[in-house]
Amino acid sequence: MKVDGPEPDIFTYNIMILSFGRAGKVHEAVTIFEHLENSDCKPDIISYNSVINCLGKNGDVDEAHMRFKEMQEKGFSPDVVTYSTLIECFGKTDRVEMACRLFDNMLSQGCYPNIVTYNILLDCLERCGRMRNLSSKVDTGLDYIRSA
Repeated sequence: MKVDGPEPDIFTYNIMILSFGRAGKVHEAVTIFEHLENSDCKPDIISYNSVINCLGKNGDVDEAHMRFKEMQEKGFSPDVVTYSTLIECFGKTDRVEMACRLFDNMLSQGCYPNIVTYNILLDCLERCGRMRNLSSKVDTGLDYIRSA
């Protein structure tokens, strides 16, 4: 990646991971992420969210989930973006149970869902014909937010 000049910083790495991911260039995004992991500059939550998004939205949901677990093992707490991204990826691959488990895990970890999260969950449950499950998920989420 680098031939001469200053070392890339976290912002440079994150922009590259995000850009390759948006272009559907998964291998390149993962390669940049791995360079980041092996550099003096280490991944942050944005790096993980970008690589998880890239993997999940380009069809490798299992690898995205593995990176989700890896980030937690390395001490990062998933945020609403992390959870929403994975919920969407599992939902679009008809793995609704996993999407719902992630939503429940999100709440139990004290991560507040936002309107994007609810829209993703609504879309996921609607496409799978499970709208009856949405009411309990929304009620649980709203109860959780009110009690915080």
